[in-house]
Amino acid sequence: MKMTELERVEEKLKKAELEEQQAKNKKKQIKKEINEIKKKQETQRKIKKAEVLERYEKDITGKQKETSGEVIEKFLEYVFYKEVYKEKLNEFTEEYLREDEEEVTYEGMN
Repeated sequence: MKMTELERVEEKLKKAELEEQQAKNKKKQIKKEINEIKKKQETQRKIKKAEVLERYEKDITGKQKETSGEVIEKFLEYVFYKEVYKEKLNEFTEEYLREDEEEVTYEGMN
């Protein structure tokens, strides 16, 4: 049997719809991968911060202690009670971000 023109066009439509669905699925998969990478990066950032707090706790007390986040939170509340410490953290953060931007810009030039 010969395919009629209508059947050929309908086949093209089905093929196009299938390709569209596959593209949507691929797009969803890529977005999922992006979100997983972002989540992993955020987790690593938090782990690094926690390591810093652990290191300083050890330096201050002379030994590693099993403490909860509540102890660290109380300590930080005490430290940041004074405005001068908040300002200093902001200053350090801005300096770090500037250096990070400069590094990214320099790497992008290569």
